[in-house]
Parts: sequence; C-alpha cells; structure tokens
Amino acid sequence: MAAAIVGLIVSQVASPHSPKAPTDHAWSVSSTSILQEGGKSGVFTEFDKAGGDRSKPVVVDFHSYFDSDSHAEAEAAGRDLRRDGFTIVDERIDTGEWGLTASKRMTMVPAVVDRVEAEVETIVDDHGGVYDGFGAALTPK
Repeated sequence: MAAAIVGLIVSQVASPHSPKAPTDHAWSVSSTSILQEGGKSGVFTEFDKAGGDRSKPVVVDFHSYFDSDSHAEAEAAGRDLRRDGFTIVDERIDTGEWGLTASKRMTMVPAVVDRVEAEVETIVDDHGGVYDGFGAALTPK
C-alpha cells in the first residue's frame, strides 16, 4: 500500500500571502481553518488525525516573506539559517516579493517545533522579513 502524504500549514501572522504547500502533497489543511480550530495546537491535532507519528522525524518547512526590493536580506537570512542546519529555497512569488522556505528534518513535538520556529522567526525578523508559519509532509503510521 502506498503511503499517503499530508500537508499541514499554519499561518502565524495576518498576511496577504498564502503559504504554498508543496505540490506533491495529496491533502492539505488551510491556515485559516487550523487557526479557527485551535491555533497552532490545531496543527498537531490535524497531524495526529492524518495518521502522523510524532516520534518519527519529518521535514518541516518554515515560510517567510521579504519585500520585493529585499532579495539581499532574504539571501542573508537564508545563509544564517543554512548555518543552523536548514535547507533553504528562496524565490520570487506572484506578488513580486521574495518567499523564503527554511526546511529541517525534525519530530513534530510541540516543544521542538516551538524552539525551532522561534529561531527561524528571530533570524527572519533580524533581516527585515515576515515569518508566516510552517508546514509538514508526513507518511502516516
């Protein structure tokens, strides 16, 4: 039986952007529905409902945005995050701004996600970007 892949996204700030779920995800939960159903804890609830195993590491993507004239800042944030073990993708998005995705393999344990999320948010903030939430792909138990 093939493993299903699930995308979960939560947005932490009011933003004109929608975090992009990777295109290989067969299922996703919108940031709005998660926030309405219990904030960030709703992500973990949905992860569990979808069959996720929090004891096994998954790739978690942390999304942020930079103004259209701030590509140098996005690149600098990416370098700092890369030094901390993240895989980085930065790209111009439909609005003309720069989207930065920092990915790291980790367990979906709230304390772990909170710590890593705070690290990403601080670095993005230090470089003038806006942190916009995280998403995870999973293979059910």
